[in-house]
Amino acid sequence: MVKMYQAIISKKLLQLLQQFNGDLQKIPKEKSGDVKFLVQLIKKGEINFEPIFPGINDAEMARYYKVSFVEKPTPTVIKKMQKCTAFESFYEKPSDELPT
Repeated sequence: MVKMYQAIISKKLLQLLQQFNGDLQKIPKEKSGDVKFLVQLIKKGEINFEPIFPGINDAEMARYYKVSFVEKPTPTVIKKMQKCTAFESFYEKPSDELPT
């Protein structure tokens, strides 16, 4: 079973995404301080990062993102994601299935 993760991004990251049309890779290095780790993972093709509610105009709902890893992430990567200031929260999405 593939684990899915969800994040609530910071207001600062949301502003950067809006400014650069949702493309983190276009954010200049001088503005990428908080999101540098996230941008590196995206550039390396290690994660998929997409809004849960694309195209929504509500500023709070626009901050919800799903994150999926191409390969199983190491505990170190998960800890870095949880500590990354680009996120207000980063967590594993509970399974939709009942435990057996």
